Amino acid sequence: MKAKKKSKMDVFTLILMIFLITYALSILFMLAWGAMTSFKSINNFDLDGVGFPTEFTFENYANVITNLPYTIQKYGKEITVDFGTQLYNTLVTVVGGALLATLSPCIMAYCSAIYKCKFSSLIYWVVLTTMMLPIVSGYASEMQLVRGIGMYDNLYASLIFKLSFLGMYFLVFHAAFKNVGKEYFEAAKIDGANDYVIFFRIILPLVRNMFFTIFLLKFILFWNDYQTPLLYLPTHPTLSLGAYDLRTNTSATLAGEPAQMAICMIMMIPVLVLFISFRKMIMGNISMGGVKE
Repeated sequence: MKAKKKSKMDVFTLILMIFLITYALSILFMLAWGAMTSFKSINNFDLDGVGFPTEFTFENYANVITNLPYTIQKYGKEITVDFGTQLYNTLVTVVGGALLATLSPCIMAYCSAIYKCKFSSLIYWVVLTTMMLPIVSGYASEMQLVRGIGMYDNLYASLIFKLSFLGMYFLVFHAAFKNVGKEYFEAAKIDGANDYVIFFRIILPLVRNMFFTIFLLKFILFWNDYQTPLLYLPTHPTLSLGAYDLRTNTSATLAGEPAQMAICMIMMIPVLVLFISFRKMIMGNISMGGVKE
């Protein structure tokens, strides 16, 4: 019986491995195709086909950086937002938004998990309840609220809406803080540390792997998001919105797949650099340390 179970498990593992390898190769193929296409000229794109370009050119990257336009209506005039301005808007909304969107559930989960009171339990159940409610139907009321309080089309005010602790990551932080030993708090209070010192200098370093992992996920989410600036920041376009608008561009230098793949490769670089920089922290075990006795 044990031999049969082991044989069945081996077959299942083999099938799963084949599926995962096929899935990984399909993703790598699309990335390789996009990278090779970005170095092809518009005239040679149809002739080169799927393979390597017959002649490598950086013309697409130069055209995207210098001529990536996004036309907005401001004060009754048409204004073209260049690549540099789109990059600045992206850094403000993505880096600032990812940091606030990670720090907010972290702090609220810490308060809910550590401080025992009825309000802590209420926060926990509010998060669970909101996760079960549909969010699509709230866009209309959210837009009305944003316009009513004067925060519509404001680049820096849009960061305030990232200060939300609702969602799955609240539960992730909550479970981590629940497993923190009481010895940490007792030792810190004996040394005279207050609540702020305990959180920022003792507890937060314990969950730094988890914090940076969630920060990276939020960074990727906001970096690729074009719907939020399209709806709430019409005069502050980001690179993702510029890339989205590029698909309808009729310019001779920006129309076609080579230019579109070039902007996609440019947008992939920051995410790749961020992952490589923190790969050991992210890929390592997300575990809590122990207290040395």
